[in-house]
Amino acid sequence: MSDVMLGANVEDLAALSKKLSEASTNLNDLIVDAGKTVASTSWTGPNADGFRSSWDDFNDALKKASTSLDDASSQVSKQLDGLQSVMGG
Repeated sequence: MSDVMLGANVEDLAALSKKLSEASTNLNDLIVDAGKTVASTSWTGPNADGFRSSWDDFNDALKKASTSLDDASSQVSKQLDGLQSVMGG
């Protein structure tokens, strides 16, 4: 039977949490910028209406992805806090 070490590198966890949070922020910025562009584009007719309807669905999916990235960042941060408390840091 081999020994298995459980744990993580605290610097790696901190970097992962930060990257996930930054990705969420960047995605939110993209959502806002693209939404403004879609809203300000002069385009009428059934194709425009269809696109905007599809955009609304896509926009909702992007918002969910951003929330998931934030949630993942929080989970990693909690793991980091727990590891640091066990290590006395």
